[in-house]
Order: sequence, then structure tokens, then C-alpha cells
Amino acid sequence: MASYGRGRKRPIFTNKQIADALRENKGLIYLAAADLGCARVTIYKRVQKVEYLKRILDEERGKFVDTAESKLMKLLDEGSQWAIRYVLNNLAKDRGYAARLEITGAGGATLLPNNMENMTDEQFKSYLARISEVALQIASGDSDNESDERVS
Repeated sequence: MASYGRGRKRPIFTNKQIADALRENKGLIYLAAADLGCARVTIYKRVQKVEYLKRILDEERGKFVDTAESKLMKLLDEGSQWAIRYVLNNLAKDRGYAARLEITGAGGATLLPNNMENMTDEQFKSYLARISEVALQIASGDSDNESDERVS
């Protein structure tokens, strides 16, 4: 065994041990590493090098996603409004269903200031930061339209 750091010995894991740990933990690398008693990086590096392990990880993650999708389908069958919105916003964009946020000034006017070309870099950065802050507040529903601070 190779020596590393302060005389400790690093255990060498076989591809089979790593494969078994990945399967037992459904492709969750942190849990597989904990079961083996190694760092997650050990598994990541080995998976990058060994095609067989890449396939196992891909297969396990595929099963993981299939499980989540089957639960989503069950919620859809039960009429869950959250599930319906999720599917339409994320999977039916080509049909016109998409969450979209348009940010404009009063009456649809532009939010760009009249003196933008005269702004210093610092003023412009500050202005962009403020617009982002207001957009996040609106998107998260933290503010109502009547009390929104206007960007100026």
C-alpha cells in the first residue's frame, strides 16, 4: 500500500468494491464513499478512468431519476397543482408553457436611465445590482406592486 500523509496507509479499493458501493447507494457518491471509508474524490477519479464504473454510475442515476419521475407522474394522476405547473413550465415549453418574468418600468417603459451613457463603471454596476435585487424580490413574491421601490 502507498504511504500518504504522516505515515498513514491509504487503502486501495478494487473496481468491484466501488461498483458494489455505487449500486448499494443508488449512485450517490458521497454515501458510497462513506460506506467504503474513502473520500468522494477517490470514487470520482476512478469513475472517470474506468468505463465500467461510468456505466454503473449512469445506470444507477438513471434509476434514481426514473423513481422521481414515477412519483411525479403519480402526483399528476392525483391532480396535484404543483406537479401540473412543474411539468408544464419545464417540459411543455415548446407548447408555450413557460414561467417568464418581464421587468419594465411604469406603463411598460424601459428601465434604463436617460443618463446611462454618462454613468461611471461603479454607477452602472450599482444600477445593475439594484435592478437584480428588485427582480429577485418580484420573482420570489417578496414585494407587492404598490409598494415596490422603483429603480431610478
